Amino acid sequence: PNFPNQYPASKLCIWEIEAHPQYRLPGLPSCERLIFEFGVKPSRALTAFQAGKLALLGQLTPEEVQALRRDTELGASYHEIPGFTTYMMLPNTRQGLFADRDRRRALLASVRAMEGLDLAIGSLGVPAHGLIPPGLPGYVEQPLPPFTADLDLLHKQRIKVALHPIYREAFAALWHALQVRFEHIGVELEVVADTVEGLLDAAQRGTADLFALRWLADYPDADIFASIFHRDLNPLLPLFDHAELRRLVETARQESDADQRHALYREIERLAHDEGFVVPLFYEQLYRFVRPEIRNMGLRFRSPEVAYEQLALAS
Repeated sequence: PNFPNQYPASKLCIWEIEAHPQYRLPGLPSCERLIFEFGVKPSRALTAFQAGKLALLGQLTPEEVQALRRDTELGASYHEIPGFTTYMMLPNTRQGLFADRDRRRALLASVRAMEGLDLAIGSLGVPAHGLIPPGLPGYVEQPLPPFTADLDLLHKQRIKVALHPIYREAFAALWHALQVRFEHIGVELEVVADTVEGLLDAAQRGTADLFALRWLADYPDADIFASIFHRDLNPLLPLFDHAELRRLVETARQESDADQRHALYREIERLAHDEGFVVPLFYEQLYRFVRPEIRNMGLRFRSPEVAYEQLALAS
């Protein structure tokens, strides 16, 4: 689980975990206890890290990451690997403005034509061409073929948006760039929710037209991403009702041949693109800064992303 997402950004939660005396791996964990602080604003976390009050640091803004990497002491402690997280926007296809396929395609086309997206992301991600991130079956290396879309269908429309809070925090610059882009084509974005709880509630009640979120994989498999389109596998976000996509998701889950699975997930990506079901933004890079006195730092492609059991203080 992604524990910090369960708490409102305005609240601080502290967890202290002591080393288990009968841990399953001999010689681990390497430290006596871990203390996690959730809900700390990025700017305050950065100050605490620089002062030596935090040992590990993540979830900064792109600008803060670049500045800290230039630090002669702390910048050398930067660790990074590609992550299995996609940032995207999903339209509510079951009702409202984006029940119309042509409007969904206009939405996708308007974002694909956007300039400066990479600048808003910085080094924390790479622009996404689809739903499934690199390294997984079905990943789309190049943008799928463009289609003809009438952007006038969005002109003078007010789009109700439910935001993941990270678009207000670490990726506030990205959200601002999206707002500017939509204003340029005559679209007003009205934020109706900006907490995880509010986003999920809006999805259940159908009170938003568009959902700006991120989708994380707890383990590296494309099924985690494709299941977004299956209402039984993804009851928290009931935004889609497409029989062919559900069939493809179910078939891919049962397929054992790697090439066949790849082809099935590619077909899911193609169909979702043609229907305008996903507006991909970027694939996130996993990173952490670590204090120089911390040893054995390592990142991995699963949750938890940090190998906490290996962390130790320099003697």
